[in-house]
Amino acid sequence: MADRKLATTIVIGGAVSGALGSALGRAQSQLRGLGDAMRQLKSRQADLASATGKNTSEYQRLTAQIDRLRSAQSRLAAVERQRAANQQRRDQLSGELGQAVGTAAAVNLPIIGSVQQAAEFGHNLQLIGNTADMTSAQVGQLGAAMMAISRETSTSAPDVQRAMGYLVAAGLDAGQAQEQLGTIAMAAKATGSDVEDVARSAFTLGDALKIQPGNMKAALEALVQAGKEGNFEFRDMAAELPNLGAGFAALKLTGQDAVATMGAALQIARKGTGTSAEAANNLANFMAKLLSPETLNKAEKLGSDLYGVVAGAQARGENPFDAAIAEIDRITRGGDQKLLGELFGDMQVQGFLRPMLQNLDEFRRVRDATLSSSGVIDQDFARMRAKSWSIT
Repeated sequence: MADRKLATTIVIGGAVSGALGSALGRAQSQLRGLGDAMRQLKSRQADLASATGKNTSEYQRLTAQIDRLRSAQSRLAAVERQRAANQQRRDQLSGELGQAVGTAAAVNLPIIGSVQQAAEFGHNLQLIGNTADMTSAQVGQLGAAMMAISRETSTSAPDVQRAMGYLVAAGLDAGQAQEQLGTIAMAAKATGSDVEDVARSAFTLGDALKIQPGNMKAALEALVQAGKEGNFEFRDMAAELPNLGAGFAALKLTGQDAVATMGAALQIARKGTGTSAEAANNLANFMAKLLSPETLNKAEKLGSDLYGVVAGAQARGENPFDAAIAEIDRITRGGDQKLLGELFGDMQVQGFLRPMLQNLDEFRRVRDATLSSSGVIDQDFARMRAKSWSIT
């Protein structure tokens, strides 16, 4: 735009000599030409003033021409300042895009929305590559893979990139992270969850609960199904799961059984609270206090070797969570409030145990449902995508 403005013809009325006309022609494209033309006109004006005075028509025409030149010079100066500012901005964006945009072009990545968004995508892509110690070629391949997942799952490229960035920053191998990325994006789209929350959940499932990459989809499907069984929805589980993983790992409960147990326990805990966050906090407190010295001492006074019960279940390969709940149910006589208070003084722990002990059959039913949830993510994703297509 600035170059076209600089090329705009400047029309100066009045008769001028051939020499001045040539100077004014140069002024159409160069600001310096305007300055030269103005100096020549002023010289001619001064000569006329000396020879004939200031009242002649020729002098007045030259004065009018000088005024027009001065106005044009001012406008061109403003245009030049804008051009310089634009050039500086282009140089800045070029620096921001740098190697990442070059890599993107090499693998035929489209420009994402705007130059600024493309620069940010390229910048973050290279940061992921730096964290994972990837070569330029590997960074380019990763970018292409993220764009493909974005298209396949109807998820924005920056959101897919956020999920990948979290997994790599958390310490997951770049190859394993990429292997899980499509499932994570699909689960987020199918359930209306934040894609980074799902990525955090996937990392917790792998890191704390020892879910292998090839089993990640089944684990996420178990949680999605658990979310359908009551008021604790999957998107809330995805946000809370990272805070719960360590507690189940400490209990030596891992694998698909741990995922199903966690999902069902959260759903039952929700029955005794007003919010999902409160339910998750109650469960987390129970896991933290279950084998504390204080709890074990109180259990002993009630006639229970709670630690031995849990350790025995672990040694036999049984579910230690189930064993603990069954023993608490026994020594509190089905959740007697007085006995429950003697065992656990913490109100959050009681807030979890009351609905759990009152709904043990429902807990087992929900857990069984989560273990037969194959295909639920694919089905929900297909419905969401079909709905989106019908709108557009």
